[in-house]
Amino acid sequence: MDQQIKKLEARGLRIHNVEKAKMQLLRTSYYDLINGYKEMFLLKEEPDQQEDQFIEGTTFEDIVELYQLDRRIRHTLLEALLDVEAVFYSSVAYSYSIAEAYGEKQVDYLRKENYKIGRK
Repeated sequence: MDQQIKKLEARGLRIHNVEKAKMQLLRTSYYDLINGYKEMFLLKEEPDQQEDQFIEGTTFEDIVELYQLDRRIRHTLLEALLDVEAVFYSSVAYSYSIAEAYGEKQVDYLRKENYKIGRK
């Protein structure tokens, strides 16, 4: 972990609180945090440049904030999608009951002839 911190600092990333950074890297892998969110904080690559360099003034905390924002957006979206899914299933169940139309026995509702296949 100390090597990861040193590597980040050598690439121009400022770290305000090294101990907090280490704790964050324990909770979130280096790959998920740094490699997942570094792109917008990098300088344009030079042809002879060996490693990525961070834009001057970029901090570890900037990357963590972007990571946390992305997580909040994903969680909000997932919650909304789950609500949409529940409404969709409920709507299908109440608007057209397959069991009502074809019976509740599996052999009846799995018959291919009971369904339209493709466009006709």
